[in-house]
Amino acid sequence: SRGRAALAALPNIADRLTFTSDSKQVIATCKVDGQQEITFTRLSDWTRTAMRDVDSLVFDAAANRFARWGDDGRLELGELETGVVLKRIEVPRGYLVLGRSGKNVAVLGDGSRIRVFDATNARALCEIKVDDRVVNTVELSPDEKRLAILARGSVTIGKVADGTLQAKCAGHAGAVHTAPFSPGGRWLG
Repeated sequence: SRGRAALAALPNIADRLTFTSDSKQVIATCKVDGQQEITFTRLSDWTRTAMRDVDSLVFDAAANRFARWGDDGRLELGELETGVVLKRIEVPRGYLVLGRSGKNVAVLGDGSRIRVFDATNARALCEIKVDDRVVNTVELSPDEKRLAILARGSVTIGKVADGTLQAKCAGHAGAVHTAPFSPGGRWLG
């Protein structure tokens, strides 16, 4: 059948297989000719898209848009189905977080400096510098209006529209590595 042939066409030795959150695509990560390759296979018609030499890639919840670091060091934003890059942004390389809807992308760089961009037009929305020496990661709320900044011993909530810090929860004994927003965005886990 067509589905079996498409599965056979997936890389023979995949480092990791992941389904998108809507279960409509399977993502295979592997090495091909010494380069990192990520292959997206749409399960409805087995259409494949491959990206070569990718060292960091994130995509939105519906698997429509992606953000990655390009060969030239710029942040690239594009359509996942076609692999076409729509926008490029000059920003220092860092940890990437693409919002669930693909509307905003956050870049954590320089230890405690976070920049948020509109992923549709590459416009800078805010820059946040926090007092904490080491920020471990950032999380965008489901509506992509707030940002949780996870650091050593604290979680800080910032506003994406203007970069203002709204609240800080301190007192955790160690580093905070994960605290996802609830689906409604009201709680942090």
